[in-house]
Amino acid sequence: MKVLVIFAIASIIMLSGLVRPVSSQMMCAGGDEAFHFTVSDIVLIGTVTEINPSTNTERYDYITFDVKYPLKGLGNVTDFTVATYQGGSYSYDFKINSEYLVHANERKGVQYFTDLCSANQLLKTEKDVEDMKDKLLEINTPPPLKQKQYGLALHAIKCKENLVLIQKYDGTPACVTESTKQKLIERGWTSKDNSILKIGTSTNCMTLEQSKETAPFFKIPTYLPEGYENVCSQSGTPSESYIVYHYQGIPYWNIPELISDGAIFIYQVDEKNIVPAEKLETLGTAEQRTQETYDDVMNRNPSLYPQLIRINGILAYAVDSCPDCGIQTANFTDGTFVQKSTSTETKIKFIDENGVNYMLKTTLPLDELILVAESLQ
Repeated sequence: MKVLVIFAIASIIMLSGLVRPVSSQMMCAGGDEAFHFTVSDIVLIGTVTEINPSTNTERYDYITFDVKYPLKGLGNVTDFTVATYQGGSYSYDFKINSEYLVHANERKGVQYFTDLCSANQLLKTEKDVEDMKDKLLEINTPPPLKQKQYGLALHAIKCKENLVLIQKYDGTPACVTESTKQKLIERGWTSKDNSILKIGTSTNCMTLEQSKETAPFFKIPTYLPEGYENVCSQSGTPSESYIVYHYQGIPYWNIPELISDGAIFIYQVDEKNIVPAEKLETLGTAEQRTQETYDDVMNRNPSLYPQLIRINGILAYAVDSCPDCGIQTANFTDGTFVQKSTSTETKIKFIDENGVNYMLKTTLPLDELILVAESLQ
């Protein structure tokens, strides 16, 4: 079976700093095999059997592979035709009868596209082929936190065989055995009896009264935008509280998606009960820490337009929502530092006189979230 596909450029992420030169005209993104495997839609190992130039103005060479190992996105394809640029600094120089590792990413307007930055590799010996195949099969399921760094949604994160995916109340993913999952549930580390793969069947929500029984310290807002009400709360320990307010019911517990959908999320943590006093003293005063947060954001990403405001007299850090003001970063084991623009939520952070740390998030305007924060009691 032959499938005609045009490969998309794998280096779709803007880099800051670390890049590797490949020609005087071009710079390519770094990244180890795990990074390129994860961000690619198609990965294969195969031998070039044909190279045919395009017959129109596309300026592509069409390369047919005898696919030995369809590692990702191909099913049981045996013959596979891809395209690369004809000549120039962006083209990849495929050779007849040579064996390669090939990566692909989807691109709007065509299906797929490959070039010199797609991390394709010439595999010179059979040992190279088998070693690469074994390595990629091993990293097919990298650690869950690394998958999250690569930008995968929580429901798309995969675990290795015989492990299940769970989610801590703060959204942190982990892969554990079934028996370990049950122990973590008993300790309040993860939700009820469901892994994240089944999260759509249960939100594991508490009422505010139930949360207060576990974490009596937290405050509740007396002001909410019209139509909003408490739809879920969770308190896994006596020192933490998560509350969600929304104008509709929620089918799952996934904080980033709920915030994007218009929810108001309030996280409160009683630091004095979880951080040793001597350690807490080294962190500085509440105002110093808030100022440091503001200064850090101003240095790293001033396009967020961070603000210092007062919530009932307490210094607070705040940002308003923005579709492309944020910067998402990821650090990889080979030293690569990846950075790209992303949307940001409205956010307020402050620490009160009792050492309780507050973080409020939503996509509503900042003025609205300020009213919510000022009404906490």
